[in-house]
Amino acid sequence: MDELKSPERKDEGREQPEGEPRRRPAEEGKRESGGDETDELRLWRLLTTPEELLEEEPALPGAVPERKAPEPPADAGGEAIPLEREAAPTIYCRNHPDRPAIAQCPVCGSYYCRDCMVIKKGRLLCKTCAETEFAPTEEEVMAKGEDAFQLRGDFLPEAPPVFNPAGSAEGGEAHLAHPLKRILVFIIDVALARVAYFVVFVVFSTFLAAISLGHIPSVLTLGHGSFGLGVKVLALNLLHFRPLPVLLVLDFLYFFTSYFFFNRTLGMNWANLRIVTLDGDFVGVWGCALRAFLLVFTLGLGIIFALVHPQRMGLHDMLAQTYVINYSGLKRVDPLETITVKM
Repeated sequence: MDELKSPERKDEGREQPEGEPRRRPAEEGKRESGGDETDELRLWRLLTTPEELLEEEPALPGAVPERKAPEPPADAGGEAIPLEREAAPTIYCRNHPDRPAIAQCPVCGSYYCRDCMVIKKGRLLCKTCAETEFAPTEEEVMAKGEDAFQLRGDFLPEAPPVFNPAGSAEGGEAHLAHPLKRILVFIIDVALARVAYFVVFVVFSTFLAAISLGHIPSVLTLGHGSFGLGVKVLALNLLHFRPLPVLLVLDFLYFFTSYFFFNRTLGMNWANLRIVTLDGDFVGVWGCALRAFLLVFTLGLGIIFALVHPQRMGLHDMLAQTYVINYSGLKRVDPLETITVKM
């Protein structure tokens, strides 16, 4: 018991070997009043605690070492390995290859830029698919009382192309007709009209002769079985007939009817010509009437002005505001067909 009570005294005569860490002397603690720990227990703890724990100094907070970047391997050639992923390739617009695309059309599946995309009824579509998907039906157009072209104003040009008949090639489609060609056509029309008038006149005179002689059943013999009598009646009718006023009226009806229903006469149809307004549209009823009247009552001499006029317009063309152009159509044109001629 004495040895346990005084261990310091036992170690006083002993020398500490060199190289061995010196033991920390036992702390002389004062017993606290009310404490549970005794001197023997403190001494036992000092003797049984390893020397490394007794001599280790408490760790103090120090500077955190900087984290070094990983060095590339030796076979990498000195180039750093990229840690970030490569960016996705840029997608460009289908209609504008120099502009990046902003969205994909859900209908056609192509990518387009901002200018090529529109919103139709809450859907983001390209303009082509929007026009196809939401094109107005004929019932919708009739219900609204509007023209179909007004409903599609975003996809049509603001103004129709300008009609310039002098801008096309000579003799080409929609080009101004040559004056000599027009003179030849007028001669053909007059000749055809005269032949038709003469046939009608002969037939009409024959019936008049048969009626005057009271022999309608024997009309084919031009009289009562006498060919000479029928010829005499026909000659008398021609002698007393004043043809000029009637021929002018018949010529007016011929040209007016041809212009109004077909935009051309028989001679113009043979030469692939037609009349149009200064805008390239078909001529109205009053334009046809004025042009036919001026052409007939000037005996066709107004065509001579087309030889010197810069736009090959005759006197009747200048007053009626019409052109004569090359056109291979076979019917009266409508506005859509006229647009094709303009282009």
